Amino acid sequence: MVIAVNAKTTKQRTWDAESPPPGIGAVLDVIMNGPMDDVSYDSLEMTDGHFKQMKQLARTVDSCNKRLARDCPNAPQIVNPITTDLTFAELTFDDVPDPRLRRCLQGLPTSFSLPEKTIDLLRLAAGHLLMSSDDFIAGMKRIDPSWQPISITIEPKLVDEVCGGK
Repeated sequence: MVIAVNAKTTKQRTWDAESPPPGIGAVLDVIMNGPMDDVSYDSLEMTDGHFKQMKQLARTVDSCNKRLARDCPNAPQIVNPITTDLTFAELTFDDVPDPRLRRCLQGLPTSFSLPEKTIDLLRLAAGHLLMSSDDFIAGMKRIDPSWQPISITIEPKLVDEVCGGK
């Protein structure tokens, strides 16, 4: 199982609502961060595509072996290079259902030093995203059919403390 955590930030810009054009700092911010978002998106798409291709290859080899066994029972089977069940799950703030919390998380700075309450909120949000990811749940069920996701509660008080009052 591969879990990709996409913690890209999204800044709310109001350029279209303002008369003066954005300053050089705002333009440089877009120029510097825009390409990183594109690379992250492309990397996730490539990884997901790779896993899909591997699954398709395994299904093709299995299908060929079934036909070979039926039509040429004495022929040796094709060795399937994919012997594991692959799962790829992406976690992204875009999937946070509460719009206020989603905007708050997307607006957090990318920093190695965050306040403790912010870290608590990020951990709870990550847990919620993981436990509600269809791909993750399906992968876990294939590993252990009796597995059940745990419920993650994000207290409104914590959201208020980190994201500001309503």
